Amino acid sequence: MHEIAETRASARDDAFEELIERIKGVAEDFKDDVTPLYTDIGEEEFEIGEKRTITFTIAKQNFELIRKEETHHISGAGRQKHIEEITNPRATDILKRKSQYDQTWEVMDLEDMF
Repeated sequence: MHEIAETRASARDDAFEELIERIKGVAEDFKDDVTPLYTDIGEEEFEIGEKRTITFTIAKQNFELIRKEETHHISGAGRQKHIEEITNPRATDILKRKSQYDQTWEVMDLEDMF
């Protein structure tokens, strides 16, 4: 079962990298930034993964593709909360487009993009 999850995660990561390569091929302005992803437990802050933000412009439209990959999660309740490592990291992808008429971001479906 563990091998199936690893294969699925690897395929997911490969598909994401392929998407980025496709974007690089057509984007006018491309920036890729990776930062740590944090969460708060009480007054303490813990790193639980990484956040990758890719900004780009296609046909004078600004886009932002965000991937949050969590390698740890919070377990326990109340004062017993603690961080545990996840065997297979969870990834969440969000694509946003800046509105043409104001400075707000609209969430898009990745399938609509390509």
